Amino acid sequence: MSKVSIKKTIRGRHHTYKVFVRDGIGWMNLIENYESWFENLLNALDLGEETVFVGVGAYIGQTMLKVLSRNPSVQY
Repeated sequence: MSKVSIKKTIRGRHHTYKVFVRDGIGWMNLIENYESWFENLLNALDLGEETVFVGVGAYIGQTMLKVLSRNPSVQY
């Protein structure tokens, strides 16, 4: 059985992103409101232009997409 590989364009608040799912990896980036607790946390933070955000790399770009869609000037 082969795994799914697709490409989809999604819209953030400021930009449009191309999201890739390859061999089933990255599918969580296509689910709206995936981990809504994290969305609520990001909304409560002040992600200003001086913000530096560090992700630990546990997901495949999910955190980066969520942070940068709120403020593309954040240093990630």
